[in-house]
Amino acid sequence: MFGGDPPVFLLEDDSDLAASLTRALKAHGFSVEWFELYRQFEGRLAQLRPLICVIDACLPDQRGVETVMRRLSKGGVPTILISGVYTELPDRVLGLELGADDFMLKPFSPRELVARINAVVRRSARPAEDIASKVRFAGWTFRFETLTLTAPDCEEIPLSASEARLLRCLTMNAQRVVSRDQLLDQICGSDVSAFDRSIDVRISRLRTKLRESSRNPKIIKTVYGAGYLFVPTVTN
Repeated sequence: MFGGDPPVFLLEDDSDLAASLTRALKAHGFSVEWFELYRQFEGRLAQLRPLICVIDACLPDQRGVETVMRRLSKGGVPTILISGVYTELPDRVLGLELGADDFMLKPFSPRELVARINAVVRRSARPAEDIASKVRFAGWTFRFETLTLTAPDCEEIPLSASEARLLRCLTMNAQRVVSRDQLLDQICGSDVSAFDRSIDVRISRLRTKLRESSRNPKIIKTVYGAGYLFVPTVTN
């Protein structure tokens, strides 16, 4: 990273852990702003867009991590949720359902967080050729540069960075079955911690934003034992 890059926002009320993570991030070239409380974090977020947010899911003054995640998702800010609750799979699914790009269970090493941040930031960076590009399908418009869907009735629906990468992969492979492994590779790269169900969770969130019926989806169909099929014709 370089000195001119936006800071990492770290929202964590454990001062010892926050100090350890801050030292590690700064040692790897990141600038860091640490917040103990949601109200401090939200106030600063109104002033500055961070490179990425690292958020403890349970804080003393929490007004609802769902509210914070909706705001970050709407702004397309990459997010890693961390938790100290030892029910790993359900927590990770909840983190993805809230729109997080990654989830980490305490305890973890500061070096692992650095690696996860680098991976999320790398995946969130859009290739230059995608800037100002868009695709249309079934009355919808998907704009890569703003991470937004525009519905047939013209409502604009924000996507998280991971949802946008997933939709991009599906639209680029329209009318072809894409396996879960292929989608995991596109969304999570070489992250060995990724789990198969993470794709199902993200597909469910994407279907909701596309106003799909969970019982009879028309745009993203499940091909059992094979993966997912993006049905509509895609045009530029």
